[in-house]
Amino acid sequence: MPDLVGSAVPTGRLREQIQPTFRIGELTLRPFRALDARDLREAYRDPGIQRWHVRSMTENEAHEWIASSAARWSAETGANWAVTDDGGALVGRVGFRHEVPG
Repeated sequence: MPDLVGSAVPTGRLREQIQPTFRIGELTLRPFRALDARDLREAYRDPGIQRWHVRSMTENEAHEWIASSAARWSAETGANWAVTDDGGALVGRVGFRHEVPG
């Protein structure tokens, strides 16, 4: 699909920045951490998630996904945030991906 609008943020502006953390009510959106791998693996065992993601995820794959998420931020091709509750428990994920033409 062609990119019909220009960039809202100039290329290169985000890659040098640390991915931000946001506090929204009782939830926190923060970059994924290596310690989230076990929770991420467990989430992929949930039937509701498997309905949309027809794969399982080993702990190794979860670590690789977390590392690739950080790499996407640096490459400015996407971002993922872990959604945590007041106690710091992982309760969800929010993210986006930008396909670079090429």
